[in-house]
Amino acid sequence: MDGCGVLHDQGATATTSSSSTSLNYNSLEELEIEDGCQTGLLSLLETKLLSQLTIRDFNDIQCLPNINRLQSLSLWNCPTLSSFPEDGLPTSLTSLEINSCRRLEFLPHEMLAKLTSLDYLGILNSCDSMTFFPLGIFPKLTKVQIWDCENLESLSLEEEGAVENLS
Repeated sequence: MDGCGVLHDQGATATTSSSSTSLNYNSLEELEIEDGCQTGLLSLLETKLLSQLTIRDFNDIQCLPNINRLQSLSLWNCPTLSSFPEDGLPTSLTSLEINSCRRLEFLPHEMLAKLTSLDYLGILNSCDSMTFFPLGIFPKLTKVQIWDCENLESLSLEEEGAVENLS
């Protein structure tokens, strides 16, 4: 969904300025929201089958809702986003990319430890409050990109064998 500033969640039917679009929430697996869609759409994120989510250029979001079955999450240029769901991210998550989300507070250690399926992690120009990152906590991680995290001072590889898949 791109540039749909007047699109609102209205049950199974959403209305745009030019037409009516029917959405079957129960079968929605992939969703990309970008360029100014309204926050009312966030209830779409709570669909049971959603496995891939991309949110781009979204200015009116502060906290992500709980998303149960998510495997891939990409957050791009969400300047007001400050937190993940209270319960953390789903353990099924294999890919997490965060780009230009400076206010976002990264997950605490105990919630990160639950992300045992994470294969790819990208933190780019984001999470300014993060000073320490426990990289060794992810047993299946094969690719990591961390760029321009202004206050990041150190990475930890403490968990034995946890980064053996990294090349």
